[in-house]
Amino acid sequence: MAWDKLPVEHSEKVTTTGPTSLIGKVKVVIFERGLFRILAVKVEEANFEWDQSEITVKGQLGEVVEGDRYEFEGRVVEDKRYGLQFASSGVHVVLPQNPPQLATFVKYHGVTLHAPKKSSQAVFKGLGEQAMKQVTDDPQILKTITGFGIGDQQRLIDFFTSHDFGNTTGKIIEQLKGYGLSERLVNVVFDRFGTQTLTQLTTDPYALLKLEDGELGFERVDELARRYYQVSATDSRRLQATLLTSARQLTNQSGDSWVDQERLLSAALRLVSRSGQVSRAQVSAAFASLLTEEKLVADGEHIYPAALDTAEWQIAACLHELIEKSTLKAPAPKRLQAKLAAVEADQPYEYDQIQKEAIELALTKPVMLLTGGPGTGKTTIVKGIVQTFLKLHPKAQPSDVLLVAPTGRAAKQISAVTGIE
Repeated sequence: MAWDKLPVEHSEKVTTTGPTSLIGKVKVVIFERGLFRILAVKVEEANFEWDQSEITVKGQLGEVVEGDRYEFEGRVVEDKRYGLQFASSGVHVVLPQNPPQLATFVKYHGVTLHAPKKSSQAVFKGLGEQAMKQVTDDPQILKTITGFGIGDQQRLIDFFTSHDFGNTTGKIIEQLKGYGLSERLVNVVFDRFGTQTLTQLTTDPYALLKLEDGELGFERVDELARRYYQVSATDSRRLQATLLTSARQLTNQSGDSWVDQERLLSAALRLVSRSGQVSRAQVSAAFASLLTEEKLVADGEHIYPAALDTAEWQIAACLHELIEKSTLKAPAPKRLQAKLAAVEADQPYEYDQIQKEAIELALTKPVMLLTGGPGTGKTTIVKGIVQTFLKLHPKAQPSDVLLVAPTGRAAKQISAVTGIE
């Protein structure tokens, strides 16, 4: 039944239901946003009256794979526009029950086995009818059996480890909501970690601090980690998370890409000691581990978060390339100074020496970086650069000058000052 068609006419026995379930194969994902999905499902088994080969399933379903078989829990509801649909409150993948199903299952998930038939048979021959339950509980159990095609044993171990089929979407959602997370945050967390969410949090609950834009602050994540995962005050994961959080906060505050080592250690010690006794030596040990793991980078007493260190080097490499490939022909110094003086004469103000040097540098070098806080004259300098350039090149038009800005507000400001859109 296509999503854009009129409701199907059903027999009188087919109607809305209370809690029930169905098993079916996902034909197509019609719509998705966050965890919410609308699916066209081919019905294989239904614990309610149904007279069509397909049914529309909707709900907080998370990751689903077209072609996979799932068991959906929920109820049949009446949609005013689209008719009877299945509103799902829980879902889990129906695991293969025999070798042919296993071969098809991994193929749908993009896993290419060297010998699909042989390797699938080896799994069920070695582990019996409950093979899939044992494999999803512990994929490493596949190492105890033989008879696989070349490399297939490890391919299957990697596949079942990465997908974590034991943690259903419904289970993940329920547990995250149990932590007090809003529906929006549940979606954010699931979008970040997918079906590996619970495994990731068990391994390191402070992984929640990796969410974009700091969706969850350290204090809240720390409370969750200590309450639900029994993380101690001196746990290395907690101490490292404190240091990384402090490094991010301090660099954001200063606008620099680094923070002084002593300042970082002191800030981290204050933050981590708010709930539990922690020594300076323990924080220092965690700091040393982060340096070894290259999550923090040291340049003397300057400590860089790894992402900012990488970004700085990449920016430097791009600037170097721009300089190396430049074909700029700098104007003669006296001519440049004369044109700059003519621009200055047209202004109701005079440039100070630093502003003059900045304008001259911009017009004689392929790249110039200008920094300064609000109100320090950066926009005035940009205007001087544009006007001096146009005087140096009489045939050039203002439209030949390209100005870009990171925000709409900045773009309007620079356009107002220079007169260039």
